[in-house]
Amino acid sequence: MARYAITTWRHDRDIQEGSDFTRAIEEGIETADNFLYFLSPAALQSHYCQTELRHALQYHKRIIPLLISLAGEALPEALWTLQYLDFTQGIHVVAFLRLSGRLSKTLLVDEAGSGEGSGLA
Repeated sequence: MARYAITTWRHDRDIQEGSDFTRAIEEGIETADNFLYFLSPAALQSHYCQTELRHALQYHKRIIPLLISLAGEALPEALWTLQYLDFTQGIHVVAFLRLSGRLSKTLLVDEAGSGEGSGLA
């Protein structure tokens, strides 16, 4: 993503040792413009993933679902009408370019419309 001038935030890289893990993730979500939600059976069953999704919705973040594997679980209602990007064949160049292109367009629209745009969770 850095190659496309898109700032990302990841828990494994951006939380300092000894920090309150939960609060750090909440702050990461709160300061982001977009929230990537990886759709997989494990994510749909994960308490942590559902809590993070609710937090992103509470702060009115743009949710971008990424389909990682076909899910047998019911989707959260908030995701029913959102178009997803298909990564079921792996994170390959074409899918990644589609994602980075869409995020770049999204951020440009945000910057032109509100003066905001830069973070990505």
